[in-house]
Amino acid sequence: MNQRAEQNGGYVDALLTSYFSDPQYRVLLKAGDVLLHQGEPNDRLYVLLSGSLRAEQQGESGYTSELFQATSHRFVGVYSFFSATYLSVMTLVAEEDCVLAYLDRNRFFDLRKQGDPLFERFMPVVVTELVNRYRQTQELTIAREKAFQKLLETEKVASLGQLAAGVAHELNNAIAVLARNSEWLSQALDDVFGCSDTLVFYQKGLREGYHLSSKDRRQQRNALEKKWKMNAQKAERIVELGLGEDALKKTDDELNAYHTAWKMGSALHDVLVASKQAAHVVRSMKVLGRASTESVAGVDVNGTLQDAMSLSKPLLDGVEVVLDLETIPLVFANAGELVQIWLNLIKNACESMVNTSHPKLSIASRCVSNVVRVSVEDCGTGISSDILPHIFQPNVTTKVDGLSFGLGLGLTIVQRLVHQLNGDIVVESCPGRTSFCVHIPIGSKS
Repeated sequence: MNQRAEQNGGYVDALLTSYFSDPQYRVLLKAGDVLLHQGEPNDRLYVLLSGSLRAEQQGESGYTSELFQATSHRFVGVYSFFSATYLSVMTLVAEEDCVLAYLDRNRFFDLRKQGDPLFERFMPVVVTELVNRYRQTQELTIAREKAFQKLLETEKVASLGQLAAGVAHELNNAIAVLARNSEWLSQALDDVFGCSDTLVFYQKGLREGYHLSSKDRRQQRNALEKKWKMNAQKAERIVELGLGEDALKKTDDELNAYHTAWKMGSALHDVLVASKQAAHVVRSMKVLGRASTESVAGVDVNGTLQDAMSLSKPLLDGVEVVLDLETIPLVFANAGELVQIWLNLIKNACESMVNTSHPKLSIASRCVSNVVRVSVEDCGTGISSDILPHIFQPNVTTKVDGLSFGLGLGLTIVQRLVHQLNGDIVVESCPGRTSFCVHIPIGSKS
């Protein structure tokens, strides 16, 4: 991670030297000064040279929420500048004295006319910035959900739907911006790569993301190293790109270009999946008290499981994952809500295995008698017999040896979503084995 951070820092330094070194394009702010106001025009891409900025956004209710903090070498004004609307979606306030450099729209397009590859050079930075901001927004979402879990333990459960709607409203703007701009970036990068060979690998990454597990990548990399006597980095890139022996005919520069394009596509794939999932999480909080009407026919359950795995990568570090997904019929459901179901079950399973020496997560899908069955099984500490019958109640929570099993809002929503599909969820647990099995009927919802 340190090496990657150094590489990213060097990349930003190169951009600063190329585009932000002219001292006449500087902005000096005192603590408390406002750089951009929400809703006002902005045709500049800023980079913070020193100091720190706070990003705020005001919802329709008038409540102002903090989105993120920017420090040295962070880019701001990214959304408004690259979305071509040139309207700031947030207010940026200096928390301390700041020095910023900027690139304005006129200079940007003048350089493009001169043949400068600005899009190619800036897109990795833009994608990284979007991912970082999404992570910070997700942390805010998690913090708000924890606040709800405390409320659920009180006598105010009856008013939960109304309270959830208020929080969901505050988060909707940031998530909508993330989703809209991610979609735009995914389409714009097609034009950036044009008809070059790198376009194929960008689209592959955008379509599939990091589809191989770390174990599979390691095994295939080791095989290539031994067979062709190549270094680990080159073998890793060939495996991730999905290339065969034809890769041996490619130069290192070509492989590097392909890999960069693929990584950009993969990063955007994860951002797009995550933004859609965040929107569904917010919507589920907002409609906790009423049924969803957004299910559609033809949803691929295995595909939603793969999406949930992609979102769960940080949780699965060090966990052996066994996927046993059979070819199953499409179902009538909401894809985002299915992802939310699997994500909650995977999270609970991983938390229960924190102190397990060899954590193993098994996920299987089957079709039996026109019913799709998905099981999520872990080898953790298990759920006590006195808690098990009440596990889906919103006010039930427990800790064993310092471990939280997540038996609050998450599983309450999971059960509600499954029932909305006319399905069922069954849990079995003993020390060393806990299994959640979700049953979803095939066909339209009655």
